[in-house]
Amino acid sequence: MITIRMIEYWNDYNQRERKEKFQSLDALADWIFGQMCVNYSDPYGSHALSFPSCKDERNIYQISIMPTATEQTLWIKLIGDDNRGILFSDGTFTAGQKYCTKDVKEWLAKCEERRKHPVFPFASELPETDRMDDHTELPEGVVPVNRIKKAIYRIHEAGGCDATDKYGQGCDDAIAVAVNILLDEFGLMFEEIEDYHDSQEQGL
Repeated sequence: MITIRMIEYWNDYNQRERKEKFQSLDALADWIFGQMCVNYSDPYGSHALSFPSCKDERNIYQISIMPTATEQTLWIKLIGDDNRGILFSDGTFTAGQKYCTKDVKEWLAKCEERRKHPVFPFASELPETDRMDDHTELPEGVVPVNRIKKAIYRIHEAGGCDATDKYGQGCDDAIAVAVNILLDEFGLMFEEIEDYHDSQEQGL
């Protein structure tokens, strides 16, 4: 577990210390970037979001976060690990002594690269048509639910419900297990599969 000590700064007369805990440095990075509501990636972005390089003691300074132009600035002054001790300090809470571990230097470098080249999980475009046949091209990784329903029904139909021999009964049991797994994974009820099949039979 990681604990950070930071200063919430409005002006020289209005500031206070604040502590936050995170599971890891990566979780801390996600939190930092999640605060931002301004463009921090342009050439002047370092005024809004700044990470020290920590190449030597002169390059160790606070991590500065200015989420918006009107809110307070957040200065992360110290990062501590519950087991290892202090990983990073700009000297504010350590009697002027500055410190940065190797893994934090690498993490800071990754944060700076993320600042310059941010990536967001924007959704891909879906086809405009609501009705998709078996040959409709889709964005990679996207499978329409009707194809899933069709596949489940085909697997169900592959069984022989009236099987009496031991082999046939075993095959039916395996098919039932496969159908139930698919229903569970995709959050479907078998009635939905039957309704979809009936609608296709009726040409709806």
